[in-house]
Amino acid sequence: MDRINRIVVDTTHAITDLCVLATEFPTDKSAFHVQPGHTPHRHPYTAVYDMLFATRRYEPLVLGELGVLDNMSMHVWRGYFPNATLYGFDAFPDKIEAARRAALPRTHYALADVSDRRSLFDAFNDTGRTFDILIDDSTHLFDHQVLFIGVALEFVRSGGMVIVEDVFRGWDETRFCAALQPVYPYFSSGTFIETNHAEAYSEGNVEPYYNNDKLLVLVRNETPVARAHPTAAQNRQRLDAALARPDFKARGRR
Repeated sequence: MDRINRIVVDTTHAITDLCVLATEFPTDKSAFHVQPGHTPHRHPYTAVYDMLFATRRYEPLVLGELGVLDNMSMHVWRGYFPNATLYGFDAFPDKIEAARRAALPRTHYALADVSDRRSLFDAFNDTGRTFDILIDDSTHLFDHQVLFIGVALEFVRSGGMVIVEDVFRGWDETRFCAALQPVYPYFSSGTFIETNHAEAYSEGNVEPYYNNDKLLVLVRNETPVARAHPTAAQNRQRLDAALARPDFKARGRR
């Protein structure tokens, strides 16, 4: 990958199975998101996700999402990917415990803090799995999104996707391009997808909670990342070695 492309998709006239599931289990990934008593955010992602995932819907995929919140999106993924193994990650123990009580089949949960590279690495590593899809729907903060991508690439198989949700329309995309330059060699393609829909709604007056209906989709290439599933002590030694690499030291990130 030598650039991040950009496309604009209007899904006003699309209603997919994923759109329907996202109304049965209300999540702001859908432009049809409705909750009594207030106007929730409605990001028009579900039809775009159906376009990205439909050909692999019935495969035994491994999907992980960072940001469990009320567990609705995990219900949606469980319904859409009947043969997948799902992992939900969140920084708040109460969210994890509540999600576990739903007892969704082949769905696992663990603590992970997107602001802490070690926390993310340990959480993904402890699954013992290589993911087909890893999604960040957590804080929506730029530095955390970049950190997520840098860790996620270590755990996504060739042809798999690293996806960041809720990128702000007003952010200068070259900022992402510059920050992600060190990881370009690990991806075969990268695309900003600006999603539009007549029923979309993500207004507000304080970042990071408004006008953020854009996805960043990165596809992993065949460049190998040497990684086993070591003990916790070995894991931290491996991570410290990775953080000492010139590309990370040059950026001054944890």
